[in-house]
Amino acid sequence: MKRLNIFEGIILWICLLFLGCPPHRGGNLRVRLAPAISWKLASPQTLGRSFAALQLWKGTFRGKTFQFLSQIEVDRDHIVIVGLTSMGQKLFTLIYRHGKIDYQAEPYFRVSLRPKSILADVQLVMWPMNKLKKHIIAKNFLVRERKKQQYIREVVHQNKVIIRIRYETT
Repeated sequence: MKRLNIFEGIILWICLLFLGCPPHRGGNLRVRLAPAISWKLASPQTLGRSFAALQLWKGTFRGKTFQFLSQIEVDRDHIVIVGLTSMGQKLFTLIYRHGKIDYQAEPYFRVSLRPKSILADVQLVMWPMNKLKKHIIAKNFLVRERKKQQYIREVVHQNKVIIRIRYETT
């Protein structure tokens, strides 16, 4: 079972940071989230608004914790994500426009990322609930939100939490 904790109001995509997949430009819009769950990338316009944010991403995957900064910009035509070190040094640039992904890593950044997974994670965290269910491809799944001491969004498959997103404010 893939169980993911995300802090600082941010995302799952760090969790996929070290799984490795060659950088690419591509048009296949499906992403595997778990063995029985896929995600179809949504077009930027489905968010329903434009925004820009500088965010700290912190995630845990297979017992390892990862963190970095990102500048994210979304408008009706594209999503741009720039990954940065904690000191502001650029690591990678990812652009999703018209169903195509362009990903470029800096030469000193030797980690292979899965650009589609990063985009899927951004959408899982930032897109409204009513938009999410249209993009998950699976049987017997549920996307739910809980608001107790902190806001939590979960993807559940066959009664098991596959992905857990925890939102925190600073």
